[in-house]
Amino acid sequence: MDVHIIGAGRLGITLARAIQLNEDYRLKTIVSSRADQFNEAFPEVDLVSRIATVPFFNGLVFLCVPDDQISVTASQLCTHHFEPDTVVAHVSGALASGELHVLKKSGWHTASFHPMQTFTQGANPALFTDTLISIEGDAVAVNKLFPLATALGGKPRQVDEQSKLALHAAGVMISNFMSALFLNANDLIQTYVQDDEHNFAIEYYKGIARNTLENIITQGLPDAITGPAARGDLKTVHRHLGILKDPEAIAFYKLMTRRLAREFHNDEHAIFRL
Repeated sequence: MDVHIIGAGRLGITLARAIQLNEDYRLKTIVSSRADQFNEAFPEVDLVSRIATVPFFNGLVFLCVPDDQISVTASQLCTHHFEPDTVVAHVSGALASGELHVLKKSGWHTASFHPMQTFTQGANPALFTDTLISIEGDAVAVNKLFPLATALGGKPRQVDEQSKLALHAAGVMISNFMSALFLNANDLIQTYVQDDEHNFAIEYYKGIARNTLENIITQGLPDAITGPAARGDLKTVHRHLGILKDPEAIAFYKLMTRRLAREFHNDEHAIFRL
């Protein structure tokens, strides 16, 4: 099946590389203003800078563009030639297939296709392996996207608009908020510890971070939880709160402590009165 990708950002290019490695799909087109930069990486792919220069679309079309460009790009596509049963999907985590309503009215099958993964520059296509891929849209689109998600090594899940947004918000908590944890830890360390290491928290706490994640994966929750909240150790909690200066950091510490404690103690425990 032919695949066309519009937008050559981090996700778009990683998806293109992954599809290129799969013999069941043919990467036909990449549309990007930077198309001429990819000649070496995609020698057998039609690399164009504008949608208007693509003769027609068929198979699967992915809109790998920023959220605020999805409806604009859809409008550019809606008058374009396409074969029957062509599916167009955007890859936004927060938006649903309704963003493509102009295409649906024009006869395209529409969906959203979101890999719950973080993609950096030059990301390995193997990142799709074991990655949750939420798929939402009309029946034809969903049925065509599921095999692709599986071929990429992902774990496809059909969702509705609300559950898709919930899954995306949860992913932000796990991925982006982990960075916030390191930033908060670094702020605290720099207040009290004299060290030339700018990213002290990353350098010295990466071991415990990896081990904690491994324990969560292998042991599950709440079994992997350790520390003062799990023990109900109020003395240590109060000592920690006493050294924190930032009101937001104090509020965050209390919130996270209460959430962890909920797995081990009833509501009458003093830890919930922090």
